[in-house]
Amino acid sequence: MRTIVFLIGVLSSLMPSASAASVLYAVTNSGSLYRSTDAAKTWENLPIGSQLAANGRILAVDPQNSSVLYLAVVAGASKKGDAVSYLLRSADGGATWSQGTLPAAKSIGLIAVDPTSSNILYAGAGNGLFRSTDSGATWGAATLIESITSISTDPHQPGVVYLGSSVQKIYKSADFGVTWKVLTNNPGLNQGGAILDVEVDPKNSNILYATSDGGDCLLPGNRVENCGLFQSTDAGTTWHWMMAAGAYWFKNVVIDPRNGAIYAGGGNPSGGRATTSELFKSTDGGNTFTQIVKGMGRYGVQVHLDPESPATLYASQANLPGVPDVGPGGGVYVSTDAGANWTLSPVDPGPNDVIYAMAAVEAAVPAPPVITPNGVTSAASFVPGVVSNSWVAIQGTNLAPLTDDWSRSVINGQLPPSLDGVSVTMGGKPAYIYYISRGLVNVIAPDLPSGPVTVIVKTPNGSSDSFSTTVTQIGPAFFLWPGNQPVAVHADGTLAVKNGTFAGTTTISAKPGEIVILFGTGFGPTTPAVPAGVATPSDAVYASGQATVTINGASIIVFGAALTPGSAALFQVSIQIPNTLADGDYPIQVAVGGVQSPSGVVLSIHQ
Repeated sequence: MRTIVFLIGVLSSLMPSASAASVLYAVTNSGSLYRSTDAAKTWENLPIGSQLAANGRILAVDPQNSSVLYLAVVAGASKKGDAVSYLLRSADGGATWSQGTLPAAKSIGLIAVDPTSSNILYAGAGNGLFRSTDSGATWGAATLIESITSISTDPHQPGVVYLGSSVQKIYKSADFGVTWKVLTNNPGLNQGGAILDVEVDPKNSNILYATSDGGDCLLPGNRVENCGLFQSTDAGTTWHWMMAAGAYWFKNVVIDPRNGAIYAGGGNPSGGRATTSELFKSTDGGNTFTQIVKGMGRYGVQVHLDPESPATLYASQANLPGVPDVGPGGGVYVSTDAGANWTLSPVDPGPNDVIYAMAAVEAAVPAPPVITPNGVTSAASFVPGVVSNSWVAIQGTNLAPLTDDWSRSVINGQLPPSLDGVSVTMGGKPAYIYYISRGLVNVIAPDLPSGPVTVIVKTPNGSSDSFSTTVTQIGPAFFLWPGNQPVAVHADGTLAVKNGTFAGTTTISAKPGEIVILFGTGFGPTTPAVPAGVATPSDAVYASGQATVTINGASIIVFGAALTPGSAALFQVSIQIPNTLADGDYPIQVAVGGVQSPSGVVLSIHQ
């Protein structure tokens, strides 16, 4: 049985990369804030006057709007973070600043903005975790008394916050930091050093990663397995040690939601201090890691993803002034080939180009959404218009504040009518949101009558103008692989597509005489009628009307067309390839109720 997960693979080729530029921010040890909008090629010093000269060290960026910045500023000449006195806030990307307050706390070292409620700020200090619910104007008392070393949030579960502490503990809150429970009393996470980072897998909230300081690994009686990189696949109930080579401690771990790559940056300790920074990468879910960087600088390296390009990475290392550098110097390191090669981009022209804080974010999207002309189409054929109860692609600008899909939001088969504050209505009825990005939204249309309809996209930044289009009841179309090939599988579920279509993957074309299953949408009403707003149940066969298929203009055997159980609005058509066909690429079309799918689709057949 095919599940809703199959559809994610089918539609992934329809998700173009975002077109907006990335924005990088870096705070250096000279007390300056820099910005780059060209992937670290050039840097602009953001003027903040005498306030930043007071040693700004801590940087936070609003995940919903990268124009909103926060800087925690150290009073006097202290550079150790133990005299943080006030907070600076910019709502225009650093052009202007206003001054706020910070809690009366010891050694504030972290500021984080909640990704689902950006008015909530978290401040981590040596004596606890503090919260503000008004963007830093006021702060409450500490909700957890512990030395905080990391703050992270789950962007897909509002209110879920994770903390790391200096005594090898991880805490979790499900109510925006009001109450906490400890996770590290659970099996698998042994006593080593401080928890330096806790991260949630962007595709699965049950998968957590934790990094540990390796200082205690060198003490007599301790093992390497007590430190390094850990993973939990059950939301923190149990943990296992991941890293089996090289680096014993890590400053951070990041997971790329676009390709699943895991990067862990840190250092290899010697005598209790890191002498060589190291960066590791896994492309198999953490089963194996490959070292891709060694020797950038002293005291470890921290890795950052470029939100617009999965091949671009940034790394910053925190050398201390006056300490000889193992690597080629300070600044930001840039890789444009997923970590294979790196170049150094100097940030601060001063002699001590040390990066104390860095953020790589998408450009802000404060404007309301706009649907482009002819921007509402079939998600399979891209023919303008809406087919009732079928997959629809909406193209435009500012359609969503971030990129996401419903893989974490389909609960008990119920399809989500909104995702991360993004919703779509068609004729006043909610559509079901599968995928969102700035330039593309994929949805399932609700049950609509034929005729004119208006489409509206709503985001946290406002609503689009009403977009007028036309609804039909039938509009069959195959989903497509590259080369205008229909999405098809052999009877055993393997891909029926020309070999060479997908780099690094061997595939087999359809063969004469064999049965092949093709996938499409827009095949019209089913018998019986499928329940609205849920994944297709497996309790019945939800068949479309009589479907016919032609290859090279000739009708072929069709065993039936029906919705795929466990998926949504996804029809599968079972056909038999004629024995008489020679090797070649043949035009293929499907027709339902006299309505034919678009031409130009070719099925590769090879004996």
